[in-house]
Amino acid sequence: MKYLQPRPSSIVAALYTARDLEVDVAVLHGPSGCSFKHARLLEEDGMRVLTTSLGENEFIFGGERRLEEVLREAAATFSPRRMAVIGTCVSMIIGEDLGQAVHAVETPTIAVDIHAGFSENIDGVIATLQAAADVGWIDEEELE
Repeated sequence: MKYLQPRPSSIVAALYTARDLEVDVAVLHGPSGCSFKHARLLEEDGMRVLTTSLGENEFIFGGERRLEEVLREAAATFSPRRMAVIGTCVSMIIGEDLGQAVHAVETPTIAVDIHAGFSENIDGVIATLQAAADVGWIDEEELE
């Protein structure tokens, strides 16, 4: 069954769900232009949206080090209460381990393995809520 909802992609759905979970900083792990329009709209709501700006070199050799650098810089610069790493098509295709990278910071951070190729946009919402439940931000029963 196809769901009708106003979110344009799984990545953007994950971003909006992170905002609703009171994430202060979201890091899109992918190229600089990914979901740019929606990132700017979310910043108007008070959530900072950063990107790892992956380029050709990271597409080939991986960008986990770059992700860790951006997470550390975001934590130091913005002192967020919560952060989220949101996957993109690029990071998922090259098989990045987002969950490992979040250990680079002490700030409570969730990793959302998602990309825009999911057939249902709601998958971004579910993936974000599951990541939040896994770290205790929400009660698992709230997902049922």
